[in-house]
Amino acid sequence: MAQNITAHRGSIIDGRTTPHDGYRVSHVIRKRIEEANGWIKELGGTAQTKFSGLPRVDWMFTFKAAAYTRTRLT
Repeated sequence: MAQNITAHRGSIIDGRTTPHDGYRVSHVIRKRIEEANGWIKELGGTAQTKFSGLPRVDWMFTFKAAAYTRTRLT
């Protein structure tokens, strides 16, 4: 959960949580996950699935995730 310091009502994350290393590390990891999800949805074309049925949709997601991994490696 991100700290929201711009809202008029304040944030539920106070100063006791933010200085810890784990808080910063979790944001880095979350950003990496969200970048992958964004790529898979936008460039991979899974924002709207073209298949029906869980096995086919699962295969499509796995294939697109592998393609994303491939693009990161090159």
